[in-house]
Amino acid sequence: MDEFNAYINGGEVGGDRDSVTPIVEFIPIYSPLTEAVQNYDPDYYQKESQFQALVRFNIERGVEAFKKRHSGPDENLVRIRTSPDAEEMRRFAKSPLARIGQNAY
Repeated sequence: MDEFNAYINGGEVGGDRDSVTPIVEFIPIYSPLTEAVQNYDPDYYQKESQFQALVRFNIERGVEAFKKRHSGPDENLVRIRTSPDAEEMRRFAKSPLARIGQNAY
């Protein structure tokens, strides 16, 4: 989470296209992390709404920072949105329990 935030912060204050590319590389990590917490510690997941809010905030903030510095389509983001391999991640991200980064997908 720290490294993801560092890339987002860098993308918000400056940098070029190459400096924000790692942001979209971290998005696929966040959904499985959240799903693992939900599956292996459902009590924590239900009680700690701040965890869910932080993940959602970081994904949405990351996508906005990426869009600000990157023009045109990005192959990583396109794959997240369209690849059959990413279907499970998109399904989880859109599930009623998750509510994680829906605007990013």
